[in-house]
Amino acid sequence: MKQEHLEHLQQINLYWKEILSNVLILNDVARKDINGDINPYIAQLAQLPVAKKSLFSNMLWNFEEETSNRAASVSASKIQLDFSVYTHIPLGVITEIKCLFLSIYASPKEFGNKKNEIKVNTLIAPFKNGLRFLDFVFSEVERRLGREYVQEQCCNLSDVTLMDFEEAAKKTTLKISSEKSKRTGYKIFFDYLNSHKAKEDIGIKCNADFSVIKSAYEEDLKVSDDLKKELLPYLETKVFNLALKKASFNVVSFLKSVGEDVSDSVMLKHYDILATTYEEFSYSQEDFEDYGAYRLSRKGYSFDAINRIFPNNRVAKLDCCSAPTNSMVITRLQKKFESTEPLRVAINKVFYSALWVLGSLMGARPNVYSDLKVNGCLDIEDKVIVAEEHKGRDNRWNLFNDRWVAIPIMIDAIKAIELIGGKVFQNTYVFGNVDTLKPDEINKSMVNISLIIQQSFLSLTGIPIKEINSKLNGYTFRHSLAHQMYRADSGLPVISYQLKHMVSATDALSRKGRVSEMTLGYGGIANQLTSGDSRDKSLDLKHIAELEAVKANFDPNGKYMGGKAEEHLSKIKKFFNGCMEAGYEEEEIYEAMVEQGLAIINVGTGYCFGGVEDFDENLPCIGGLRCNPVRCRNAIVSKANAPKWREIYISNLKLVGAEGYEDRQDQIAEAIEETKRVLQYLGEDLV
Repeated sequence: MKQEHLEHLQQINLYWKEILSNVLILNDVARKDINGDINPYIAQLAQLPVAKKSLFSNMLWNFEEETSNRAASVSASKIQLDFSVYTHIPLGVITEIKCLFLSIYASPKEFGNKKNEIKVNTLIAPFKNGLRFLDFVFSEVERRLGREYVQEQCCNLSDVTLMDFEEAAKKTTLKISSEKSKRTGYKIFFDYLNSHKAKEDIGIKCNADFSVIKSAYEEDLKVSDDLKKELLPYLETKVFNLALKKASFNVVSFLKSVGEDVSDSVMLKHYDILATTYEEFSYSQEDFEDYGAYRLSRKGYSFDAINRIFPNNRVAKLDCCSAPTNSMVITRLQKKFESTEPLRVAINKVFYSALWVLGSLMGARPNVYSDLKVNGCLDIEDKVIVAEEHKGRDNRWNLFNDRWVAIPIMIDAIKAIELIGGKVFQNTYVFGNVDTLKPDEINKSMVNISLIIQQSFLSLTGIPIKEINSKLNGYTFRHSLAHQMYRADSGLPVISYQLKHMVSATDALSRKGRVSEMTLGYGGIANQLTSGDSRDKSLDLKHIAELEAVKANFDPNGKYMGGKAEEHLSKIKKFFNGCMEAGYEEEEIYEAMVEQGLAIINVGTGYCFGGVEDFDENLPCIGGLRCNPVRCRNAIVSKANAPKWREIYISNLKLVGAEGYEDRQDQIAEAIEETKRVLQYLGEDLV
């Protein structure tokens, strides 16, 4: 800044009355030429050069030319100060801040800096912090007094009380203070505001005391931290169930629509029933290939390559007259679809679903997912997934560490990833971006897969991440699968057929001598999955599952059905009342039950309290099941059994009117009604 400009600015304290009556001109809002009717001081101040590209009256101050030799890490946004984005701050206060900024920039040493020269980006950073907080303060004042009043009457910072600053500090989400650094950008800004130079030479009077603001902020932050619940490292069962079931359906629906074989026979069996609840993939194989060709065309792939990758497409084919062009491909596709957006969303959802299925049922560490390649990760002969660095090393058969069992739905998921990720997106890696790569673009593996996991979850469930009580990061899949395996081992299955497939597939590999020695079964697999997580003492998924099982079956406020339900509930209440009278808390009682290894026999649909010697041939049953606990005098049914009842409900719905079952329709109808009553009584969804 030239000396005459600085001297002009330093007279600011003498002209505040004129400044406050001309704030529109000084902030480029009046949009009219400055003429002789305006005070000469104001006219000159409005035209004061701030930078080569900016005047005082401009709302965007751009120091790009002054910093042309700046470091590469200093982006353009860091050397620009846009006052227009702070819409709640009155223009009089904006003018004060402009004057303060220029005064410091011209003579930083007088404002407490060590040197008499300061980099513009170094000065802009704390001003942006301060302006963000001031904007929030004024927004809160507007909520109380009204916007019109604040904009017209609160012309100076002195019009805002210390209490206004305190109340705003308690509510803001801005990080005003930090344990790592005592001198944050906010403190620097308020130090400038409260400096002797700002008060005496510029005339700024600010009631804000940063130490008081910081105390109010930290006090509220401490209360928030105390109230904040620790997020679980795994997905709760209801959420795990919903996401995996929807993901499995989406994968199968896609493969059916594009004419691919489906490996998961159980999903096919239940498909029609699930389709009444979930949205099917509504596009054909031709639609999919046309869209794939369109995506590749837009990225500049040759038409030979496009037609080789999507041989059945109809939009990039040669015709008798001329060779295809990119504009021709777009025109042809637009004739088929009014908009490609619904198709894009549907394909992305299938891709995210396939990733979710694979992740949820592999239970691998994040680095394994990052390294999986689309072509070659599946060993179809042995039905395992192999990380590339272990291919061909048969002496390393350490299941769940080096290789992962691939049950049918996982094979279907990989097929969907090959079609969408490998062809439409041209990804090399399984966990890849949903944007199509250019022909010469190198596909790198994702170092951090947390974001794509979160995107997948939101796409599948529609549930905002803030509304679940779980972390969503690279370890979520591993911990969630281990949790479900421990639950199954404790008699609390969720999607029983998928977990059974996991165990039976592992058992088959063991019989072939393809797996290193390990304890098979749900708990054994869970132990393998969590074997490398022992350093995290807070993570005891086995104990959590056992505690969950005890709570499901011995909750004095729970719902129970079956012949022994009333007797069971009566005994539980009597037991709990006795313990609580002795001074024990409810949680302590549950913990004691876990330590004692309390267990009962799970028969899937219920828990049996009868012995073999008491077996009565006249006890009722449903279909092929030997036990119907609802009508059995030895049984109890709790929420823990809901997955099995849901499976029976869906299986019987499939048989209504089915050929070959004509003579059993009454029995099927009875089974449907009974399972429906059980699920509704337990407060569970039917599908």
